[in-house]
Amino acid sequence: MQPINRKNGPLYLALLVLTFVLASCNSKSSKEKENQSDSEVSETLEYNGDSNGDSRNSYDTNAEDQTEVGTLFIEEDFLAQKKADEPEWDEIPKVEEDDKNQSKFDVDPEELKPLFKTFFGLDSKESNQFFSYKAKMDELKSKNQFDGPEGDRLRQQAYAFIDELKKTKPKTVAPLEELKFIFRKSNLEKKRKDSLRYVIRESLKQIPQEFLRADGVVDVSYIEAELRKEEFYLIIEKFIEENKQQMVLKNLDDAQLAELMEVTEEEYQMLKETPAQTHLKTASEAEELAKGQLSEEIEQQLKKASVSEKFTERMKAQKKKQVAVAKKFLANCKRAETKFYKENPSWYSNKEGLSEVYLSDHDDYVFLPLGKLSFADQVISFDRGDGASSANPNAALNEPDYDRRLQDYSKMCNLGTKGVLTLQFVDNVLIDVNGPDLFVFEVGAIEPTLLEISKDGQNWVDIGKIEGGTAQIDIAPFINPGDTFNYVRFTDLDTYSAVPGADIDAVATIGGALRLSLDSAVLFDTGKFELKPEGVTAVKALATQIKSIPKGTISVDGHTDNVGSIQSNMTLSKKRAASVAKILRQELGEVAFKWKENGYGENKPLVPNTTDENKQKNRRVEILVTPF
Repeated sequence: MQPINRKNGPLYLALLVLTFVLASCNSKSSKEKENQSDSEVSETLEYNGDSNGDSRNSYDTNAEDQTEVGTLFIEEDFLAQKKADEPEWDEIPKVEEDDKNQSKFDVDPEELKPLFKTFFGLDSKESNQFFSYKAKMDELKSKNQFDGPEGDRLRQQAYAFIDELKKTKPKTVAPLEELKFIFRKSNLEKKRKDSLRYVIRESLKQIPQEFLRADGVVDVSYIEAELRKEEFYLIIEKFIEENKQQMVLKNLDDAQLAELMEVTEEEYQMLKETPAQTHLKTASEAEELAKGQLSEEIEQQLKKASVSEKFTERMKAQKKKQVAVAKKFLANCKRAETKFYKENPSWYSNKEGLSEVYLSDHDDYVFLPLGKLSFADQVISFDRGDGASSANPNAALNEPDYDRRLQDYSKMCNLGTKGVLTLQFVDNVLIDVNGPDLFVFEVGAIEPTLLEISKDGQNWVDIGKIEGGTAQIDIAPFINPGDTFNYVRFTDLDTYSAVPGADIDAVATIGGALRLSLDSAVLFDTGKFELKPEGVTAVKALATQIKSIPKGTISVDGHTDNVGSIQSNMTLSKKRAASVAKILRQELGEVAFKWKENGYGENKPLVPNTTDENKQKNRRVEILVTPF
């Protein structure tokens, strides 16, 4: 026999007791079953259990048969069953060791002795004595006498023997009282069977995760989910009832579980690597899942002639389940998209371009016409507040990636009490659309936070407080029509919570506009407005990005530094904007877009014109694309 693995001990113990239970159940002859009328059964036991086989607190019995289910095994108040004239220990006749050969038990007692020593501390002589009582019990059952006077006397002897063992072995791995479970009266057979289901369920919980889930799998695996299903308990019952009690004596491994699942070991490994459920975060993920494809390894296995029938059946059901989940997710995404276009009928729909729907931590479906371009791109500053648990401001950039299942707090920025975070939109801008304009992907409770927006990072517009369980903000009441903003600033308000400060995963413009910028040094020679060859190449590259938006308005804006006169800079900036717009028109066509060309000269600097480096940043051409 293989050595006992300590962490598998609870499972072995449970299955050991299950083996005894089934042996006791199966030893009852068919003749006895025929003689026992329905009325006799109803007098001894009334079953009130639920449909899933959980028999805890589900029976009404007479005082002699009253039982109660513990955390793993059924325990019985055997003291209440003892007769007043119960003989003393020294009066009980001993059963010779040779009587062990009379046992009708399917498992060789010699093989079980090591388990009895491990769990109950029984030496060889004590084990022989126990199995002798078990053999006598089997003999009485075969004669339909176990529930009569002879059975009562044998039961008293066995109980007394176990009680004496308890005095000499106060500490054992498993309670010695559990051994009395084997000698209960036959009229508890139905209860014993339902108890088996409960023991199986509890035993399965003891299987180490390494046998059920592959390394790196975060979610509950397919195997784990199957073990929780009621029908799998029936598989275990059948497995044991077919005289396969040898599973008690084996170290638990993948091969044994694969046999129970009726798949090959190779297929079992695939199931360990397969999450039971896919947690979708975007419409794109749902569209991929809706194709009904599992992992490449599983798809290849399904094509093989050697694939097991059960594996094919299981994976067919898994595909059907995944497609149903994906379709439900996509239906919610479609509702969010429809709502946006209903509120913004002038916004050109982008069916196959940038648009995306994201699921927030609060289960909001957020439609973003510009998809991943909608998110804040750069941290301008971060003043960490008191009690901040995860002071990683970069976690608030780009698409949301916090996963509540992993609870990886490095994926979000915790402001802390009175913390301040300033972010910039680089390739898009915040604009006003009908309905909400900004969405803050916040983790956990929506903390009261002050929101401000800015065009230049210097002058701020106070939008007010984010609170009340929503992270959608409408900026319309606070700005002028047509205004665009490149910066947002969050200031945590001094309010009490378990984790101080807002927990920001991402910040997105709901409508937004595509913002592209080119350095004038790349496009033009100093003081010139004709595009250089490399400048033409750069503009054509931008045109490729703009093509993802089918229609809309393109605004080309020229900017300079403060070198030279105001008038000359204004003229130069207009001509440079016209040069860039000309190439874009050639690439994109005149029909699809409305065009605007503006020259602002030195009036809209990104940074103060105090250094050569800053002046170079201010010499630029910006392209703003709005899908309306």
